Amino acid sequence: MDRLEKFIQSNRDQFDDLEPQDGHLNRFQEKLSQYHRQNRKFPWTRLLKAAAVAILVVLSGLWVYENLHSDPTQERLALEKVSPEVKEAHIYYTSLMQKKYERIQEFNFKNENQKEMLLQELKEMDAIYSNIREDLRANPNDPRVVGALIRHYQMKLEVMNQIVNQLEKVNTQSINNDQKDTSYETTQM
Repeated sequence: MDRLEKFIQSNRDQFDDLEPQDGHLNRFQEKLSQYHRQNRKFPWTRLLKAAAVAILVVLSGLWVYENLHSDPTQERLALEKVSPEVKEAHIYYTSLMQKKYERIQEFNFKNENQKEMLLQELKEMDAIYSNIREDLRANPNDPRVVGALIRHYQMKLEVMNQIVNQLEKVNTQSINNDQKDTSYETTQM
């Protein structure tokens, strides 16, 4: 390094001819202190935004899980607490109601709004079933709740039978009317 130092010492005038402007050191210190102040601040806004997004994701996930993920094991456990007879009755009535429900959906309605209204009424009957099921979970050995459950099944099945009978009558009448209209048209020719 001796050689480098000697070179710098001998040519010092050439190196010192370009001095920075006055106040350069002060401006540099000011920028440096601003940089350090900015880096010391904790990014609270970013943290709060991330926390809000995380909370929304968790809450929406819980909502989807609760509302869309039906857990048939809970119902089965509630029925198993009562007795095997109640479980058997549940299976029997739900299978009959499912067949009636499918039969109702097969009918050709002239007005789709009527069909939707009818199916909506049947779904509203399920709200009563939900209340009874909650009572059954709370009081699995209460014979009144078990009786209410069986009566609900019987009532809903009876209503569905009446609906199917009425729809079959209407269907038969419309077929007979169509045949009469057809026979009338053929006699007119």
